[in-house]
Amino acid sequence: MEPLKVSYDDSHGPSTSLRSAEWLSPPSDQCRASGDVPSGRVRRILSHVLLQWFGTVFATSGFAYLWILMGASIASIPRTPGWVLLGVAMLTLLLLVCAYALKMLLLWQLCRTELRDPHAFSLLAGLTAGMLLISAGCVDINVVMAEVFWWISCAAHSLVVIVLISGYFCEIYGGERHLSWLVPSSFIAPICMALIPLGAGPLGYTQVAWMSWGVGAFFFVVLYPLIFLRVAFVLPLLRRRRPQLFIFLGACCLLANGYFASVRFEHGIGALPNDLVNAFYGLALFMALLIVVIHLRVGWVEPSAAYWTYVFPLSALAAVTVNYYLSVGALWCEIMMWICVGMASVAYVLVWGITLVLFV
Repeated sequence: MEPLKVSYDDSHGPSTSLRSAEWLSPPSDQCRASGDVPSGRVRRILSHVLLQWFGTVFATSGFAYLWILMGASIASIPRTPGWVLLGVAMLTLLLLVCAYALKMLLLWQLCRTELRDPHAFSLLAGLTAGMLLISAGCVDINVVMAEVFWWISCAAHSLVVIVLISGYFCEIYGGERHLSWLVPSSFIAPICMALIPLGAGPLGYTQVAWMSWGVGAFFFVVLYPLIFLRVAFVLPLLRRRRPQLFIFLGACCLLANGYFASVRFEHGIGALPNDLVNAFYGLALFMALLIVVIHLRVGWVEPSAAYWTYVFPLSALAAVTVNYYLSVGALWCEIMMWICVGMASVAYVLVWGITLVLFV
């Protein structure tokens, strides 16, 4: 296959040849590019099942975890909404895994083309990160099932991170990539290592919680400023990728939630908040305000599957605010908690509605 060549378009940002762009192209274009033209209705439908759709699992499981956390921590909130949303996340996970497995059987060349691109492969983290959140949410339902699923999720997500990061090194050292190729979705997988403590804490694996949080923190320190510099001051994102700006918000919240979980189950909730939590929470609030202002000034993108990128960062911000309120107990924290929960809920409902209208 032809090596990637990076070119520049001042009006739209970096553009690439087939290898990095094909997974974002319409399915028919992808099929023609890979030489695997689908024939039949089932194959045409499967050609639309892309790795980016695993983001729905990530978003739904994150929103479910938010309501499970609220139901377990706030007496006035029932646990039923969280459990219902957890069931929706499990069903979404099962359907997408089965659909993509069938696509691999019937359209292997198309899947192979998609999986060989590190940028597209990074979106597989939506599946494994969603599995981590589902396992954390299942602790109150069945500990044995949650523990088994949590270990499977940890192994799968760690494998995705190792393959992804090693792939970056191979591409860079092979001269096929340039730093301008980095986009916010490039660091979803390594930062999501900070999700492991959400299940590790309740299951009693405190050491694993801190080790995985350290991995996520390392990539946060390394990749966050690098990608922020690229997006803000070097090359703008393509218009269709603009929702990925919310990943900057999600990354801060991931680290904060993982730290909350690790400290709470080791030292108790009285140990929070400390200076590190205050720093992450302050950064998250600042990034939320900054990204909203950016969207208002440069304009929102047309409705698409990329809208699912909005859901998890807002759910993660709401979860951090819930944890912060439980630790501080101040009135302003309670007000912020309900504002953030409301925004996450509205975003989830709207994105599901847009998805059903556009793609069903």
